[in-house]
Amino acid sequence: MKALTCAGIWMLLACFPAFAADKALDEIVKDAPPLAPVTSDAEKRRSNLFGTLNDRALLQVGLRMDAAYSGGGVVTQGFSIPSIRLTTWGQAGDLISYRFSLGQTREFSSVLLPQVMPVEAFIDFNSATAMDWDPRSKLSLRVGLTTPTFNPWWSPDLADIALPDYHQTHRLLFLNRDIGAEAHFEPIANKLALTFGIFNGSGIFSLNTNNSKAFTASAKALFSLGSAKLTLGMSAMLHEQADPTSVNYKSNLVGNFYTALELSPDFRITAELFGGELNDSTRTATPLGGAGTLHLPLFSGVRLFARAEVLRNAGFGTGFVRNGEFGPLLELHKAAHAYLFYQYLDRGGSIENMGWVRVRLLL
Repeated sequence: MKALTCAGIWMLLACFPAFAADKALDEIVKDAPPLAPVTSDAEKRRSNLFGTLNDRALLQVGLRMDAAYSGGGVVTQGFSIPSIRLTTWGQAGDLISYRFSLGQTREFSSVLLPQVMPVEAFIDFNSATAMDWDPRSKLSLRVGLTTPTFNPWWSPDLADIALPDYHQTHRLLFLNRDIGAEAHFEPIANKLALTFGIFNGSGIFSLNTNNSKAFTASAKALFSLGSAKLTLGMSAMLHEQADPTSVNYKSNLVGNFYTALELSPDFRITAELFGGELNDSTRTATPLGGAGTLHLPLFSGVRLFARAEVLRNAGFGTGFVRNGEFGPLLELHKAAHAYLFYQYLDRGGSIENMGWVRVRLLL
């Protein structure tokens, strides 16, 4: 009897490997104890006003720096760092995103000694989950320090636009960084966008003391023409300061119409017209001008950039501005671009002819 019992045990042990081989691997894993506490379905669905409580909180850091050399100019020449920008961005939950940037004030003014100050510091509240760091969804509200949406080629961050530098005409007319709120609405996703904004008009770190205010509005439509894309847009800005009876009174009204034809990511043509009325309570100027750019691919990694601008009655003490630039853009790497261009700049009769070599790093 004892022999039979031992034989039975040995037979069971011999059959166990075959039994284990026949059992599905997923069943074995399913039967295994968990390696970490299991989150219940109720906890996974737990949410608050702005979205699901999950691990979407994200912080990314980017650095952009331009190193340049200019030769031939009477006023501007030599080595310089035209722009340096440290940016952080990310998401908090599903529907909140943010962006913060430190940069130079010289990009927004004629200050000769730039100071590193906050250039962007805003939060976006979105109606739907936004992908990547771009906070714009079908409906969003941006609150904080930013540059109002006015023109596709005017941004506080040059890394957002494929240009070696800002338009000279934009520097003179458009509202720069300011504190306020802007609503962005896309009634037709990726086809039609509307924006409305209200800003302090002055005063970046605290409430302004000069009773300034600014209002902006814009509309942009995108049309597909086979493999090409056509953009049409218009925008307006009203900036007022002080009371009309005050000696500090100032009122700027600027309108802008623009279009862009993109035949490929590297081949596009842009054009714009703008005008308005500038009033400082004693004088009135009516600026009127236009600008155009061309991005023409030559061969892999190299394209030609050309820009022409003209503006009359640009403001008090300026008169007119004429600017022309052209030269090759070299894509050394997806994070490194070089610009070699000639620039002709005429500011009210003060003419400069310059050659630029500019290297931009995006890290």
